[in-house]
Amino acid sequence: MRKKWNMLSSAMIGMSILLLTNQQGVKAATTEEMTIAYQKQLADEKIALEVVHYVAKLYKFKYEVTDIIDEEKVSSAREMYTNLTPSQMAIAKKNGASFMLRQCEERVQIQKEANVFKAYVDSIDINSYRALGQLNQAYSDFVQLSSAAEELAEASYEQAKAMEVTVNQNRVKRVENLIIEAGTDESLVWKARQQYSILTDKQKEMFNPDFVTKLEKAEAQIKFEEPIHQFESVADELYMFIEDGDYQERVKEARQYYNALTSEQKAVAKKSYKKLLTNEQTVKDQKAAANVDKAIRNIRFSTSKNYKSTVKKVRSQYDKLTKAQKKFLIYKEVLTDHEKTIDMRAAGDVANDMEKINRRSSKAQIKKVNTAYKKLTTKQKKYIPKKTYQHFKTFLK
Repeated sequence: MRKKWNMLSSAMIGMSILLLTNQQGVKAATTEEMTIAYQKQLADEKIALEVVHYVAKLYKFKYEVTDIIDEEKVSSAREMYTNLTPSQMAIAKKNGASFMLRQCEERVQIQKEANVFKAYVDSIDINSYRALGQLNQAYSDFVQLSSAAEELAEASYEQAKAMEVTVNQNRVKRVENLIIEAGTDESLVWKARQQYSILTDKQKEMFNPDFVTKLEKAEAQIKFEEPIHQFESVADELYMFIEDGDYQERVKEARQYYNALTSEQKAVAKKSYKKLLTNEQTVKDQKAAANVDKAIRNIRFSTSKNYKSTVKKVRSQYDKLTKAQKKFLIYKEVLTDHEKTIDMRAAGDVANDMEKINRRSSKAQIKKVNTAYKKLTTKQKKYIPKKTYQHFKTFLK
């Protein structure tokens, strides 16, 4: 070792002598000058080797793929290397500092690349509806990494794959639970079908086929019940529109809905069908009453000759109405007024004849008037003034 040191010292002395050379030749160097040059050389070596040692510590990542290099230390190493004097830098470079430092800086860039990917994966919320899209983006980003960055990001890539499995399982489970909760509720079944339809092919492969069957049965049940509910919703509310102008159209509409049902559906809708029948009878009652109302209104167009017979005919039509039908009559009082007019006219004719009876009237005349009076109805007789009847009554004795 001492021999090697002596050889190095001799070389250093030689270099020091060369440094003292000028254009005129080599000057004799004093022992002091050579000592100073030697000490400077030693100092440069020490500083350069310290930088080499510092960089070499960082460079150990080369032997462990998973080792993470400290970016700040690499930056410090670059600063230290840059601040070396040319002679110091030459020594450091000769001992591999420049090469190792470049490798470390490349490693820092690779780490940054891998860390960006890792940070992105860590930011993904598996409960978010965007999770699958973000994971697919992560896979796309991974294949864009350099091979060295891929090695560093391998754990995050595996993490992303595990997250995808969890996301798929959670989404499948949510849809399965939704199907269970839905039963035959139309809005929930529709929502369950919508959620199932947006599952990916991979998620559908994970889906329990029993739940698909359950969903299809619920949809079939809804499809079976939908026209029934449509019919029932119309038929059950018909009573609310009896006095409305479109009531008969509503009843007709309900009948159309019922006729469109299958025999199995009609068997379920028996209760509402009875309501339909009741309302259809109501429509018949309304129409019957409307016909009589029309006849009553048309009395005013009859001649004086057939007026009485027309009123009598309309009265006959009225009497044939059922109690339920009579409830829908509008012009009953008009008919009563016409009948009152006839009664008053009949009573008026007899009253006029009574007033004409006097002491000169024959028994035959008196008898004729009395017979006419007796033919009057009780109601008609009430329209004969009492004074007129008392006058006539004095001639009956």
